[in-house]
Amino acid sequence: MPNGELYVDRALQRQAEVYAEQYHSVPSFMRDMMGMVEPKAIPAPKPAIFDTRDEAENLCAKLAKQAAAVGVANWGGAVVESLCTPFTSGDPGTEFAAEVAEWVEQHGGAE
Repeated sequence: MPNGELYVDRALQRQAEVYAEQYHSVPSFMRDMMGMVEPKAIPAPKPAIFDTRDEAENLCAKLAKQAAAVGVANWGGAVVESLCTPFTSGDPGTEFAAEVAEWVEQHGGAE
């Protein structure tokens, strides 16, 4: 035995067998590395919400300028405009105007 003993303690042998059964799919060096750090969940990024598109584009330009200052040439920021409701697929104002125009036509038109 490496420690100079002639016989293996049965309790330690059983403990080693149980440990090997539990962690058979992970190589030993990976177990050692995983034991040094705790797994942490990375929070999902949240989108920034602006009142106007100009505010968003100004911030995008500012971030591109800051990225260029530290040597990033191809910063890939973009402004994405979307509605905050899952019930409409287009601009609510345009859809409402189209519905009003359709209603007026169905009821005899404007007099």
